[in-house]
Amino acid sequence: VAVVNGKGGVGKTMTSAMLAAVFARNGGGGVLAWDNNDTRGTLGWRTESSHHDATIQDALAAAPDLLAPGAAAADIAWYVHHQTGDRYDVLRSNPQLLAASQRVGQVEFDQLLQVAARYYRLVIFDSGNDESAPRWLRMIDSANQLVVPTLAAPESAESAALLLEALIDRDETSAQLARDAVVIVTQAEHGSTSEVRRIVEVFTELVRAVQVIPFDPALKSGPLRFETLRPATRRAWVAAGAAIAGGLQ
Repeated sequence: VAVVNGKGGVGKTMTSAMLAAVFARNGGGGVLAWDNNDTRGTLGWRTESSHHDATIQDALAAAPDLLAPGAAAADIAWYVHHQTGDRYDVLRSNPQLLAASQRVGQVEFDQLLQVAARYYRLVIFDSGNDESAPRWLRMIDSANQLVVPTLAAPESAESAALLLEALIDRDETSAQLARDAVVIVTQAEHGSTSEVRRIVEVFTELVRAVQVIPFDPALKSGPLRFETLRPATRRAWVAAGAAIAGGLQ
C-alpha cells in the first residue's frame, strides 16, 4: 500500500501510521510501516522506538542474512521498531542524515522488499515528496493499492489531483492504481466542512473511494497512537482501512 502526495505536510506519515495500526490491530499483526523517504522522513520521530536505533540502512546491510534460508522470524526485530500498543513495526529512515547519505536505488529497494515480503503480510509505504526518486518510482511499480492523503485545503487537494493525473499518463499499471485509489481527506482544523464537501465531490469522480477523517488534536503533533484518538476518529480510520482492504482482495 503506497501512501502518496507530492506536497509535504498533507498527512502522509500520519496516514501511514494510522492505517498500519488499523490493519495490525484488526488483522493480528504482520504489518510493516516503511519510511520510503530520501529527505528526512519523520515516521521514526512520531512512532515508538525499540531497543536499538536501526534504520533502513542497517536493514539493507543485513538483507543477505535476513534472506538466508536459516534466518529466524525474530531476526527482523533488530532492524525495525515495534509499536507495542498498535502491533505493527516501523522501518525507519534516518532524519538526521542528508538525502545523499541514504539514497536507495531500484536494486536496493527490491532487496528490501524481498525482506519485507518474507517477514510481513502487509507493507504500508510512507513516501517522500520527490516523485522522480528511484525508490518512489519503484514503490509505485510494486504497489497493489494507492492511498492519497490530503488536508481539507485547496493546495493539498490540487497536489493530490495532479499526482493522480500524472500516474494516469505514466503507464497502464500506474493508471489503474490511480483509478482504484483511496483518497483520505483529513480535517486539520475545525470548521472546514464546506471545503471538505467540495473536495470529496471532486475526488469521488476520480477514484474508487474517498474517506473523511474528522479533526482530532491527537493527530496534529506528538506520538501517533490509535488509542489516543477520539471514538469518531477511530471509526473513520477503520472505515478507511476497510475501503483499502477492498482493493487488496
